[in-house]
This record gives sequence, structure tokens and C-alpha cells, in this order.
Amino acid sequence: MTRAKTDSNLKKNLSKLTTVKTKPTSKPVRKTRSDKKPVFTKVKDDSKWELCNGNGNCSRMFPWYLEPTKKDAFNRSWLSTYDRACEHIQKLKLRPEEYTLWQLTKRKS
Repeated sequence: MTRAKTDSNLKKNLSKLTTVKTKPTSKPVRKTRSDKKPVFTKVKDDSKWELCNGNGNCSRMFPWYLEPTKKDAFNRSWLSTYDRACEHIQKLKLRPEEYTLWQLTKRKS
């Protein structure tokens, strides 16, 4: 009789030892995919391509403009192709909420 009682207590204690207690799960933070292409906005106004140093407009050579949403996060950039913009974003390891990408659709000739 004592052996059956000992066996049942052993099984009960072992089940307590091997059970992993789980914490209540909260909603996981969603990560953006690194292979997803950046979203951009098409604009016709070339005011973002005006250089602050008075040297004119760089929209003819660089139709892509990358700007940070936070101040002093990274330098704003004018880029020649969409692929260069993607490489630049990937190199800086930026998330979509950290930048804005524009494409100039109307070029001056």
C-alpha cells in the first residue's frame, strides 16, 4: 500500500518539475521585413531639391530624395536611382517610420 502511495506522489511531483510555467503572452512587436522594398511618394514640385548653399537645383541628376523624420537622425540624401535609395536605406538599417522617400516625376529640361 505504501509503494502505491509513493509512486503516485512521485508522479505528481515529477509532473510539477517538468511543467514549464508560461507567462501571459502580450502582443508581439511586429518587425518589418528587410527584403521589402521601400515605399515612396511621387511629387511634381522640385522645392525639396533646392540646395541650401545657393548652388541651384539638383533635381536633374538626382530625382530621388531621402529625408529623416526625426531631426538629426541621418543626413538628408539626394539619390540617382531607386536601387541606390534601397541600398542607402539598407546600409543605414532604417525602418519605414524613420524616413520619407520622394521621387520627382517632373524634370526640368
